[in-house]
Amino acid sequence: MKPHLLILFLTYCIPLWSIAQSDIAAANRNYGIKSCRIVYTFQNGPQSGSKIVTFDQWGAIEKEEVTTMTDTGLMRKALTDAPAPVNKMALPGVQHVLLIKDTKTKYTIDLGKMIGYVTHASALQVGPDFLEKNSIVVGNDTILGKPCVIREMHQAFRFWVWNKIVLKKKLIQNGPEINVAEYATEIDEDYVMKPDEFKVPPNIKVQ
Repeated sequence: MKPHLLILFLTYCIPLWSIAQSDIAAANRNYGIKSCRIVYTFQNGPQSGSKIVTFDQWGAIEKEEVTTMTDTGLMRKALTDAPAPVNKMALPGVQHVLLIKDTKTKYTIDLGKMIGYVTHASALQVGPDFLEKNSIVVGNDTILGKPCVIREMHQAFRFWVWNKIVLKKKLIQNGPEINVAEYATEIDEDYVMKPDEFKVPPNIKVQ
């Protein structure tokens, strides 16, 4: 797989495996714990940044706060062979995105432009069951004191999973042109949810 395709895959698809699409009922719990706040750091080729995931009700409601910094020169080089309009898309140096999801609705909010977009949640979400069905167990590990099962997909990606939550993911075909990884740096199982934790900020124009 070409580097630019791997970058796009990890940037736009892999995060979806940690997104809720479930019933609150015990048989359909999205995660193995009721609520949590997890801080991640990531590297996707010429992109790097941080992600804060907060969820409640076993993952039925969730939000992600993502800050992405892009080396625009390297990214443009990686997209050289990509078809239009991908190779012509704008490449901001820093992006701040807020995602808010429940079982029915997903909001994607550009905090730089203060614009939000709403979609039907189930149309785009891929739950943890997808990872379990399309990967194999290759080992065990511990991340921040949490026991993880290591799952491998297509001999290309590895995921460290705790309570159905991916705490680490890594492209295992890393080469000199690309490095793709994401891992948790902080896990707070006692985080106290704010009253407006999962509400769209009032100054956002939703389209």
